[in-house]
Amino acid sequence: MVTIEINGQQVEAEEGQMLIEAADKVGIAIPRFCYHKNLSISASCRMCLVEVEKAPKPMPACATPVADGMVVNTKSTYALAAQKSVMEFLLINHPLDCPICDQGGECDLQEFSIGYGNDNSQYAEIKRVVKDKDIGPLISTELTRCIHCTRCVRFGQEVAGMPELGATGRGDWMEIGTYVEKSVDSELSGNIIDLCPVGALTSKVSRFTYRVWELASNDSIGAHDCVGSNCNVQTSNGEIKRVIARENDDINDAWISDRDRYSFEGLQSDERLTKPLIKKDGEWTEASWDDALQFAVNGLKDIKDKKQIG
Repeated sequence: MVTIEINGQQVEAEEGQMLIEAADKVGIAIPRFCYHKNLSISASCRMCLVEVEKAPKPMPACATPVADGMVVNTKSTYALAAQKSVMEFLLINHPLDCPICDQGGECDLQEFSIGYGNDNSQYAEIKRVVKDKDIGPLISTELTRCIHCTRCVRFGQEVAGMPELGATGRGDWMEIGTYVEKSVDSELSGNIIDLCPVGALTSKVSRFTYRVWELASNDSIGAHDCVGSNCNVQTSNGEIKRVIARENDDINDAWISDRDRYSFEGLQSDERLTKPLIKKDGEWTEASWDDALQFAVNGLKDIKDKKQIG
């Protein structure tokens, strides 16, 4: 263990631990976009810049290992100036479409812009526009909102095991996509919606059907993965609007399968069966549960070759 000082507070941390992890452990908030505790470190957004004594420049807290005797300040004038400059860069190209964005109300960029943004900018250039990509039936893209945190890219490579998304280009011209116009087919693909901090990736299934502050949350367990993944079922007016992962490091970390995430669609489907059906003379007819169960029993008894069962 090493002892460091953060904002005048003595903090004990494990050797090799990153500053942001040590700060999180004691409840000291440092803004971040690209950092996620279950993914590798990319240090690409630079939002977590902090002042480290004797360092020649602001240091990214997510990629700076602690050292014994280190003195860190996350709220000094120097650190705040660095964080506000990064926020100004991130907002250069970000569209002002919060009122129609499904991420509104739970958007990290929206939240941090209140604390670290400004009411004007030095930049007056035309905003960059990125063409949206069709990456499948589950995920909707608004890539002009993308801030290149690469969380979605790293998730596919490190957790889902299917590196379907990647980045092409550099700097202002960098784009997230599937390289050759393929769809995202991982059975864990919906998790990149939860990971995206800015609304560049949203749910195509429930798009424009709710606002997050209207939802009631109910803790639940995934019904389809046989693991007991923790999830959160969110409803509005008695109707399920979405299912998201609930963090549990012992079972599912912060991920759930697409089956658990999207199966609620069947509850309101016009094709959902609400009564038992029996097939007679090639036609399906409604029946009571007793008649349907007896029909199944009789059908099994009529099988002469017992090897056909099972």
